[in-house]
Amino acid sequence: MRKLYKHNHTLKNENGYTLIIVLMVLVVMSILGISLMSVTATTMKQSSGERTDQSVYYIAEAGIVQKREELNNKVNDAFISTKNHYETLTNKEKLKFNFKDYFYTQAEQNIASSTVNQFSNYEEHFGKKPKSTIILTKDKDDSKKYYIKSTGEIGGKKRTVTQEYIVYLVVETTPTPETYTPKYAVHVKNTISLSGSANIYGADIATESPNPGSIDIPSHYSHKPKADLNTPIDIELPSFPEENFKNLEQLKYPNNEEVKKNDSNKTRVIQDGDLLINHYLTDKYTLNMTDNMKFKNIILSSNYSLTINVGNTDKSLLVDHLNIENGHIKIIGSGKLTIYVKDKITTNSSSTVNNNGSISKLKVYYKGNNAINMAGDQRIYGSLYAKNANIKFGGSGGFQGDIYSGGSKVELDGASSAITKVFFAPNADITLSGSGNITGAVIAKSFTASGGAYVQYASSNPIPIETVPSYDDPKQLSSQGALIEE
Repeated sequence: MRKLYKHNHTLKNENGYTLIIVLMVLVVMSILGISLMSVTATTMKQSSGERTDQSVYYIAEAGIVQKREELNNKVNDAFISTKNHYETLTNKEKLKFNFKDYFYTQAEQNIASSTVNQFSNYEEHFGKKPKSTIILTKDKDDSKKYYIKSTGEIGGKKRTVTQEYIVYLVVETTPTPETYTPKYAVHVKNTISLSGSANIYGADIATESPNPGSIDIPSHYSHKPKADLNTPIDIELPSFPEENFKNLEQLKYPNNEEVKKNDSNKTRVIQDGDLLINHYLTDKYTLNMTDNMKFKNIILSSNYSLTINVGNTDKSLLVDHLNIENGHIKIIGSGKLTIYVKDKITTNSSSTVNNNGSISKLKVYYKGNNAINMAGDQRIYGSLYAKNANIKFGGSGGFQGDIYSGGSKVELDGASSAITKVFFAPNADITLSGSGNITGAVIAKSFTASGGAYVQYASSNPIPIETVPSYDDPKQLSSQGALIEE
């Protein structure tokens, strides 16, 4: 007997599921695709915006760079014009010229003439033309400081940055030592007057004045020096060494020192900052200078002598009062001695300093206002620079070396003489009378000679002029701060 089986075709028919699954996958994929496209579009839009934003910043920065380059050119032109102007000056004018102040003024004027306030020389950005607009302002408190403000723009997108710009000169100088050798026997600012048998020999004379009447020489003179009018004195006194005085002031006074023949016959040669050559036991005392020294007073009397041994190096000696009432100072050693006198120089009798020594071995710088008065037979063999003091040589006294004076009056009378090579007193009226005489060259405010007085020109030592600087190429003309976005 056959068995019959019934099949449930409805439950086991799966052909429709495949279609449903495919449709669902398509829907999901479509949604994902659309979402991905949306995200991509958004991302591209954001990237484009960010790129444009960044580009605008770079355009603003480029505006700063271009404006700064323009300012650099303006500042460089200021340096060139300043240097060219400096080169046209005389040495005298160069010494008074403030190079940096002149440069800063020129730079300020050049920058004020700056007119470029917009730059558009940039490549197009996605069809849009970039530009940068510049605003330059000066700091209200510092004339050397400026602010560059640059706004970059592409389409409607803008960004603004600022930068500090400072004109700042750094330049080195090459020292160029200069000297001046006088070619005139007497060269004055105002007048030259001769009378009696007084005269000037050996070279021409000159005055800054254009007036022929400024030269007064008697008509009966058989010898008349040739006179040049309207001839400037193109030099000034060298700087007085104030700094050396200050440095020597820092020294301590030497310790007290005693000299003695025996316990009952002794005296102090150095006491409380004074050097005392005023006792027979201190006669011929030798001051051995192993270094620079300072004293309150150096006193010589009773024709006693002091020997200063400078050794084999140059030495400096500061003293308040160089008081040579009656005595002699001898300088030994291969070095040279410079004496800096603060307050007063006193010489009397037939006192001498550096007698028979080389004039080049001694220099005296005098800071005091009391007149230097050598009225007897005093002789100082060395050079003198008196900052402010007047000078009077009488009898047969005088300096036998170059003399520089910032004083207003110089007098030589009697048989006084100055074998100076250079007598440079540009602010002084110099008067010679009796048989007073000068051997060398005279530079003064005015010159008057009478009696048998005379000037005998001698080939002069060069006058040192302040070292005139020569300006090198600048190491720096400006500086700038960081970029700051507003």
